[in-house]
Amino acid sequence: MRYLKIARVALEDDIKAMKDMEMLGIRKASFAAWIIQATSFYTSALKSEKILTKLVEYNITEEKLNAGLALIKEADSLKEKRDREMTEAQDATVERDRVMTELDKWYSQFIAVSKVALEDKPQALEMLGITVAAEV
Repeated sequence: MRYLKIARVALEDDIKAMKDMEMLGIRKASFAAWIIQATSFYTSALKSEKILTKLVEYNITEEKLNAGLALIKEADSLKEKRDREMTEAQDATVERDRVMTELDKWYSQFIAVSKVALEDKPQALEMLGITVAAEV
C-alpha cells in the first residue's frame, strides 16, 4: 500500500500507467483479486522504463519492486498450499467419519452376537467389556 500511495503521487499525470498498474479505484477485497491487482502493479512498473524512472525519483527502485513482486508470489504460493492442506484435512475427516460409521455398525453387531453366543457365560461377556444386567 505504501508503494501504491507513492506511485499515485508519482504518476498522477499518467492515467494510462495508473490504469495498467491497476491503481485506479479501490483495492480488491478477495485474496485472489488482490493478488491479480498487486501482481499487475509490480509487473507493469517493472516492464516500463517510463514508470520506473518516475518511481525511482521517490526511492522506489527496481530492486524494491522485484522484492515486492517476490512477496506477492510467495503469498500466493502459501495460500495455494494452505488451501490444498485444508482440502486434504477435510477429505481425511470425511474418510475417518466413514470408517467410524462402519466400525460402529460392526461393533454393534459384535455385541449382539456375543450376547447371544455367551448368554450362559456372563463372565466371558465381562471379559470382552460387555456389561450385562444382573438377573434378579
